[in-house]
Amino acid sequence: MTGWVPVGLALGISIGSRHDDRTTVRQARWASGNAEVTGWTELVNEARHDARRQLEREVKRLGAEGVVIAAMRLQVSQRTCPVTVGRRDHVVETTLIGTAIASFSPAGRRHAGPALAVLPVNP
Repeated sequence: MTGWVPVGLALGISIGSRHDDRTTVRQARWASGNAEVTGWTELVNEARHDARRQLEREVKRLGAEGVVIAAMRLQVSQRTCPVTVGRRDHVVETTLIGTAIASFSPAGRRHAGPALAVLPVNP
């Protein structure tokens, strides 16, 4: 009713990992206090940005003009490093799922009325 039509399913998925280096280990020590661990922050930010870039590419590939996000997921985990004893690797998984949308109304034409709200029927 407001001039937009679904075009397809758009996904943005990114997985990043980072080995704990000396700086990360030093910043994560209990004695460092409540401080940011910059390596972990960079890892999370890069994975989020990469997933967003992939989602944008997918929207363009579908010929859409925008996307309505249905789900966002960010999971951070750690594992024992298989190479360096006593060190850890951090892994970040980011997933964005949405419906790519495109305008179907003539350019410059004003739409009649507000957007139609759609609510799920199932609890």
